Amino acid sequence: MCKKSEANITLEDSIDKFNIVIAATFTADPLRDTLEYFMDKLNIPYNIDFAPYNQVLQQLIDPKSLFSLNTNGINIILIRFEDWFRYSSKTVGLEVKKELILNNSKELISVIKKKVENTMVPYFLCICPSSPETELEFFQTFDYVQNEFENIMSDTNKLDIIKYQQVNELYPVNKYYDEHTDRIAHLPYTEAFFTSLATLLARKIYTYYSTPYKVIVVDCDNTLWKGVCGESEIKDLEISSGYQKFQNFLEKKRLEGMLICICSKNNEEDVLKVFDSHPGMLLKRDSIVSWHCNWEPKSNNIKNISKKLGLSLESMIFIDDNPLECAEVRANCPEVLTLLFPDKDYEIQNFLNNIWPFDDRKVTKEDTKRTEFYRQNINRERLLNDSLCYADFLKGLELKVEFESATLSNISRVAQMTQRINQFNFTTIRRKENELEKLCLSNEYKCFVVSAKDRFGDYGIVGTVIIKLEQNEIIIDTFCLSCRALGRNIEHKMIAYISEYALKNKVENIVIPFIKSGKNSPAYNFLNSICTTKKVDEMKNIYTIPAKVGASLKDKVFENNNFKDESSNISEISSKNKTEDKKKESDFLAYIAKNLNHVNKIMKEVNAQKSSRTLKNDSGVLPVTPMEIELEKIWSEYLKLNNIGIHDEFFALGGTSILLIKILSKVKQVFDVEIPIETVFEGDFTISKLSREIIRHKLSKLDLNEVIKVLGDINLMPEHQIIKSLFI
Repeated sequence: MCKKSEANITLEDSIDKFNIVIAATFTADPLRDTLEYFMDKLNIPYNIDFAPYNQVLQQLIDPKSLFSLNTNGINIILIRFEDWFRYSSKTVGLEVKKELILNNSKELISVIKKKVENTMVPYFLCICPSSPETELEFFQTFDYVQNEFENIMSDTNKLDIIKYQQVNELYPVNKYYDEHTDRIAHLPYTEAFFTSLATLLARKIYTYYSTPYKVIVVDCDNTLWKGVCGESEIKDLEISSGYQKFQNFLEKKRLEGMLICICSKNNEEDVLKVFDSHPGMLLKRDSIVSWHCNWEPKSNNIKNISKKLGLSLESMIFIDDNPLECAEVRANCPEVLTLLFPDKDYEIQNFLNNIWPFDDRKVTKEDTKRTEFYRQNINRERLLNDSLCYADFLKGLELKVEFESATLSNISRVAQMTQRINQFNFTTIRRKENELEKLCLSNEYKCFVVSAKDRFGDYGIVGTVIIKLEQNEIIIDTFCLSCRALGRNIEHKMIAYISEYALKNKVENIVIPFIKSGKNSPAYNFLNSICTTKKVDEMKNIYTIPAKVGASLKDKVFENNNFKDESSNISEISSKNKTEDKKKESDFLAYIAKNLNHVNKIMKEVNAQKSSRTLKNDSGVLPVTPMEIELEKIWSEYLKLNNIGIHDEFFALGGTSILLIKILSKVKQVFDVEIPIETVFEGDFTISKLSREIIRHKLSKLDLNEVIKVLGDINLMPEHQIIKSLFI
């Protein structure tokens, strides 16, 4: 039933697209529609390929498989343990089946582990449910194997294991298993469960593909607590279970590296009293990195937070219970992801469950300290404002910068910087950990990390440089510096360090490619201040600096007359270069949180996106009997066609084998009749033929009195057709 893809055609034609390759132990094609819907809406340029039916191991082993040829995207493995003995003899006993499951899982673990160590793309391994009866019979074995997968694969960051329990937690369905379609086409799940599974996979893909948000700006009244603090006694403010969950959630995100800011139309004193005195407050004052409690428009306050933190508006999420406040921020800060907080306590958890940008990502050491980093910056800002000149400011910082080669212990931080840093990034080449590990092990490349600390605290790892070694020159492949470390001459010291490395290796020149991204103007300005340039095209420059000149930058202080305004300039640059795509993405993410929080809503939305067309059918015969009319509705639903005639051939209308199975399954649900799939291929498959087959099967199970009753359903048929249906 699987649509086969030619690897050398499909993936070759989609080099610039994000390739989603799926291999399953069952027919998984119904995932496509939901995946395509979310990829389109999230503006992810994608290509979806399904491996040939039940060839998971072949995809992992064959060097020319779709998996192996995928160099930009993600590979998805779907496993249903029951499938490992699907084709075994019916006489095979329980213990033999258990042995098959254990042996197959052991082999699969070994092959996957070897594969992911030498891959350019990450893998999702999704463990899908078996039939209810089999799940009950093999519960202990399945549970053991699932734990084995998790335990053995826990040491690799290139594989994400997804358990079907996660699907059920986020998108529960009343019935996940379809015995009929499983038996006739190895399509084991209902449309609802395929939709749930595809939605979770889309979330995982979005998390992998997207740039993380960094800041949560949150309202107070009726958001952190129920009530208005300026109009109520503290004891009268209610912090019920829903609000407690939200506060706990914010604290969890803070520990994962997000910055929490307050933006409230209140007197700051009233807000602080609630934080300090209300016994139900779980979010503490120390968790907040910036307070903006006043009567200004909230969009102005959010822009001020952006300037203060030196982070773009695109990196911010705003949460408020007031629709008018949300509308004001959307209008004036369209780059910000604005979310309307629910007004009912019981809706809060579901709201949080459906904010995709909050899905868990890998947390680094620097992430856990981010709030403290930005709090230390408040002291640095005071020093900045008190300094007479730039050199005075740098001297007062007592800054120390250290360089070292990247190691496995900090490679995740290096990957994170290449993915997140926009403003001071020469090429914006995004790399994952597995790619960086290969670069570090190669003889062609060297990867260095930059750490900094001053008298106010430790910045941690703030930058990275990846260089490519050529015979007569060094090419800077990647050069990233965190925005919180800008304005301290660290970028000059990084160039100096690479230049000294070049001199030690008897290399005279440093070549620096620069690719404009719309956000990296600070990096562009820096390069223009130290290098000569050769313009390649509108988007790319090639800079060159002699190693001796670069080395001389180490201890120089470069005066900056506008140094006190630097952080605000950076955030403005990012804001001015916002894109319409980002706004559309933010709007859709907000739509998901509010409207696509249940599988039935998602199914309705996905199906609505498939535009229906109406057949002319001037000479066709339209449905007449109640059964034909019902069948025409079913065909129209799946074929996305209106006005289907009873003699119109299914495959000529654009029908596929997957749609055929869905229609036969629906027929079984509606008419309680199982039509053998072989019947379909005996001549043309039409509504008229299907109607006759249903009647034939129904009548074969009825006595004479029941036959008379059934004839009422076909009393509009011509007599010769009734006779033909019943007796031929």
